[in-house]
Amino acid sequence: MTIQEAIAAKVLKLMLKNNITQQELSIRMGVDEKIVTQILNADFKIKLSTIITIAKSFNLTLKEFFNDELFKFSNIDL
Repeated sequence: MTIQEAIAAKVLKLMLKNNITQQELSIRMGVDEKIVTQILNADFKIKLSTIITIAKSFNLTLKEFFNDELFKFSNIDL
């Protein structure tokens, strides 16, 4: 799995857990809904600043965001 795919999976997991739509997430992030679609499709070279914005949108720290099996080095293709 690529890092983009892991981030997409984490965002989707958070959206489902918090019952948040793509539109709601885009509003929380302050970005166009197309950006959220690109993130969820792992079709995006994601910047750390975007990950920070995502984490803040769910009231998470970066540590909390990345504290997931998805981000274990053994699961990520480098």
